[in-house]
Amino acid sequence: MSTKGRAEKREWMIGALVAEVIPPGKYEIENAIVTISYPDHITLAHFSFRLPVGYYTVFQVAWPEQSSKRSSDGSSVVRAIDYINALVNDFKLPNVGHLSLLKLRTMGLGDVLFWTEIVDGKAVNGPNIRVPNEAWDPTAARPSANSFRRHLERDAPHQVARRFVKCFELLEVGFYSEVVIVAHAILDDVVQQMHQSQMKERGLDKTGSTEILRGIKENRLTIYLVALLKLVSGQSLDEMWDQGVPALKWFNRLRNEIAHGGHLADRWEASAAVFVSIKIIGLLNLAGLVPHIFTKAILRSAAAGFGPNPPVWAPIGLNKIKEDPVFKGAYD
Repeated sequence: MSTKGRAEKREWMIGALVAEVIPPGKYEIENAIVTISYPDHITLAHFSFRLPVGYYTVFQVAWPEQSSKRSSDGSSVVRAIDYINALVNDFKLPNVGHLSLLKLRTMGLGDVLFWTEIVDGKAVNGPNIRVPNEAWDPTAARPSANSFRRHLERDAPHQVARRFVKCFELLEVGFYSEVVIVAHAILDDVVQQMHQSQMKERGLDKTGSTEILRGIKENRLTIYLVALLKLVSGQSLDEMWDQGVPALKWFNRLRNEIAHGGHLADRWEASAAVFVSIKIIGLLNLAGLVPHIFTKAILRSAAAGFGPNPPVWAPIGLNKIKEDPVFKGAYD
């Protein structure tokens, strides 16, 4: 008998570094059931380990889903985290200001130390475990000092890259709308500083260049990067990247929907926004218009963030990324 389209009970068990604040039990969130517990020990398949009491929460998130719609690309664990964050926000709403809530915040993939997927009572994905063997050890797998020591000097080429570190921090703790706003603000700053520099080279002082830039009200970044950039430098975004204008318009629309329409971005939108911002700044660098460069780690992270339904302008697959003029250097 065919089971196509049959409603399944989909469940994720997620262990995360979330403080022991919400009372254990079952909670209804939209069409999902979120169960909270605080075990001091857990066994997944042939893995068994202790959990740090007071600093760890185990969530079981279950919802019905058509079997034909089930995916295994990682989007469902993000959906499960969205349900958890809805519960966290609902719990905090009547308790804002309470001292115990200082340890409770929205979570993201960066907080998750293990997860496993269960469909109709059977494990189908995982367990995926980021907890060291027998006991949780927060000092495990630290990056080496040599990996960052040469970046400690506040060199100008990495000033913008340092600002993007905040985007990745926000992304991993679930602040997706904030990622979009920050990434857009960084791009806006870089583009305005670039234009002021270009206009200064042509004899226009800062007052004059600021008046020109502030005088452009509608479709500002698009005009800055196409018509105005062509005028002051002989180059334009659409010549550097054939999908640059559609990507920038998507980015602007998403930012405006968040800032003015109350839209809440998801992880995939936030990741794509970071990609667009870094890609455009990277193209401006290759064109000799800005000095800003990025580390390989930042480029790889930005290129790896597209979800199950990427925008039409997104480069899909490692081979495409390795052909991209901005990102290919990260894989040398």
